[in-house]
Amino acid sequence: VSFLPHFRSKKDELMDELLLFSGLREEFILERSVEPPFDPANSINRAPDDFNFGRYLAICLGDCLAQFVEVELPVWFFFMASTVLFYGLVIAVGNDFVTVAWIWAALGWLLLMLHIFLETHVHNILKGFAAEKVSLHSVPFEGSMLLESKSLLPAWCRIDLNDFAEKRSWIAERFGGRTLNRHHAMFIMGRNWPEVQLLVMQASLVFESVYVSLQLIAFLPAMFSQCGTVIFASYVLFSFSPIVCFRLSKGHLVAMLSIVACIGSFRRPDIVTVVIREDKTAMLVRKLLVVYKMYRAAESPSFIDTEDQVPYRLLLDTFELNEISKTFDMFDRNGSGTVAVNDFEAMLAELFVGGSNTTKENLKPLITALDTDGDGTISKEEFLQWYANFHAAENGISMKEHAAFLVSFFDRNGSGGVDAGELKTSLDALNIGFTIEEIGAIQHEMRRGHGHGSGAQTPQEKFESLLKRYYPRGHDRFHDAQQQTKGGRGREIHHPGRRTMMLR
Repeated sequence: VSFLPHFRSKKDELMDELLLFSGLREEFILERSVEPPFDPANSINRAPDDFNFGRYLAICLGDCLAQFVEVELPVWFFFMASTVLFYGLVIAVGNDFVTVAWIWAALGWLLLMLHIFLETHVHNILKGFAAEKVSLHSVPFEGSMLLESKSLLPAWCRIDLNDFAEKRSWIAERFGGRTLNRHHAMFIMGRNWPEVQLLVMQASLVFESVYVSLQLIAFLPAMFSQCGTVIFASYVLFSFSPIVCFRLSKGHLVAMLSIVACIGSFRRPDIVTVVIREDKTAMLVRKLLVVYKMYRAAESPSFIDTEDQVPYRLLLDTFELNEISKTFDMFDRNGSGTVAVNDFEAMLAELFVGGSNTTKENLKPLITALDTDGDGTISKEEFLQWYANFHAAENGISMKEHAAFLVSFFDRNGSGGVDAGELKTSLDALNIGFTIEEIGAIQHEMRRGHGHGSGAQTPQEKFESLLKRYYPRGHDRFHDAQQQTKGGRGREIHHPGRRTMMLR
């Protein structure tokens, strides 16, 4: 029962899962070799340190759920054979539906025991893959199967493959394959674990439906008509308790199964590539929104009021501070923490080449507002403070306004459209590092994300779809922050709502 989430301490479970997530993420990014000395992969060839591991797991979960509901032929053959056997059992007991009903209820408890066994096994596997410094409990391997402990290495690194192979049963070899590495040795069914767990979960879902259906159609009516009230009530409690427990904790089990099916040797490089591209695109959208604010400030310097400034840390939450800092790094290309005014002005002029009215004269009020101490350089602190001031002073911005600016930003030749070359040139100016293949994927996202109406999309509609997909709460947050901080001189300044932190 302790392995069912609804019977555990919520606080302890949350802490355990946070630590487990941290350890799994660290090892996933390191991508260690499966052979001693288990060195991490070269930083150039592995996922970046800020890889969105939570998003990766979410995509893998969706893929697993899609596979779980598409029942494979082996599962149907299994139930065909089981039906024949069960029919033979009914004949063997002389069509005694009361006896068959109790046997059927016992099968429900067998399903629950299988669920608990699976959850226990999978939980131990996850701990074995997590970084040792966050492991909370022992892993499911006897000491004779472990090599001498190595500091900070996960448990799978300490498996003695020779000892493991000697103790492995012929059934495990038959269904799990003979060739194993240390990752595969963590699983009962070795390298075939993803396929086996898929069949097991499909079978459990089918059995759950059949179990409840037969209870309602056949066994409950038989028990009600042939047994007394007390026995009938006892049977209802006995037969439905395992199904209720299974239903309450099935989501937790499915989530864990989806994780073990996409880590270690089962990692999904195709999904890793998708997540990295999505992260780059989200970063692009956030940078473009900051650049748009700078464009508006250059076009309408009256928005900026440098008097009675509120410290930026009171106006921006941690997430925003991090994102705006990354945008400053786009200008601070040597990483010194400051940008010369002339360099900053030149980069802005390059970025705003599509703006019809943006000239060096327009940029001067913006540069003056950024360089508050007048030393000829713009520091990250000055940039953050300027952004916070403008963030609090601006009026609400619609998604259409953002999209219209993006069209002018990327349309370098004034044709009214944006081709791959223009997109690549503008993105290179933002210093994000998109490849031509990734730019093609972004264009595909822009084409597929807007509405379901007929006719070709306009460039503005394509950019709207990009904004909605990768920064859906951007406009709402700008408007909310403006309403909360627009108190004016002599009025209380409220903190904007805090963003819910997401595991990465």
